[in-house]
Amino acid sequence: MWWDKPSATKVQAREPEPFPFMKLRFVGFIVTGLITVVTTVSLMTQGLNMGLDFTGGVQVEAAQATPFDVDRVRGEIAKAGFTESNVTTADDGTTVLIRVPLEEGANIEDTTRKVTDALDDGVTIRETGSVSGKVSAELFQSGIIAAILAVVGIGLYVWFRFESKFGWGAFITTFHDVYACVGMFSITQMTFDLTIVAGVLTVAGYSINDTVVVFDRIREMLKKYKKLSLSRIIDISITATLSRTLITSLAT
Repeated sequence: MWWDKPSATKVQAREPEPFPFMKLRFVGFIVTGLITVVTTVSLMTQGLNMGLDFTGGVQVEAAQATPFDVDRVRGEIAKAGFTESNVTTADDGTTVLIRVPLEEGANIEDTTRKVTDALDDGVTIRETGSVSGKVSAELFQSGIIAAILAVVGIGLYVWFRFESKFGWGAFITTFHDVYACVGMFSITQMTFDLTIVAGVLTVAGYSINDTVVVFDRIREMLKKYKKLSLSRIIDISITATLSRTLITSLAT
């Protein structure tokens, strides 16, 4: 059609001026360095506030004919004096698994009694017991190994797909993102459990996904604009992928 035919009178649209990211790189280096130092100091001084998945405690399994109201169970457990608890259901909600920390100076029997007394009448207690600290330590160790292997595997993937310098960049930035997330939990002393480990691995996945997109655009621009400086190419590449990064992150 006539509107598809090129016209000599049409003026080609100019590409938007890229944002000068590379001029601000030293600010980024300083911020990244501060985050790393603060995270390291926090981890060395106060560590992480380990959740029940890693510290162990008392576990009670109960059942009833109708599904449990999980929010109500959590509320009753909190009223019993347990500020931290883990409540999950099974068997279409008719079975509830309650895990609470073993309070300092209390024994397993007294803690179990407090939990069972908080439940409604007519609830059948199927099983009670303690979660071994050794098992919890193994879970924590497995979580750490999973995170390390994920970061290393991601770095190797980028290494083979691109070049060694890209691989190192991907490894360092992904490690920084994971380390910063762990540092946030250390600084704020929010509970760190297996769910958070899964969240940290998700952050690593999103981080490397965005890194691969940017690196791929940089490689494309290096072939297209051979006379431009590397800094300029990086600015163009990041600017071109910025909207995609923001939309993906905000939507998530």
